[in-house]
Amino acid sequence: MTGTGFLIAYRLPPGHRGRLGLTVMGMKGHEWSNIHFYASWVFIGLIGLHLILHWHWLVRVAGQNSKKMLWLGLGVGVLIILGLLILP
Repeated sequence: MTGTGFLIAYRLPPGHRGRLGLTVMGMKGHEWSNIHFYASWVFIGLIGLHLILHWHWLVRVAGQNSKKMLWLGLGVGVLIILGLLILP
């Protein structure tokens, strides 16, 4: 959801399919793009909240061997999201 929301918002060219005025459920592509983009921010927030609420479990289970691995896993997740912003 997040990756495609960012792709729609930042990488896909604006416009429509000719002058056909195509709609889905009464909304044009730009309106769907806005809904998708804001929904992706909501999901990012929910993921952050989820990590905060379950931080103790995450540290116990994922960081059981070393805290380095815990931070490495979180860093890789952030890099994946940033990669979707950078790549066309």
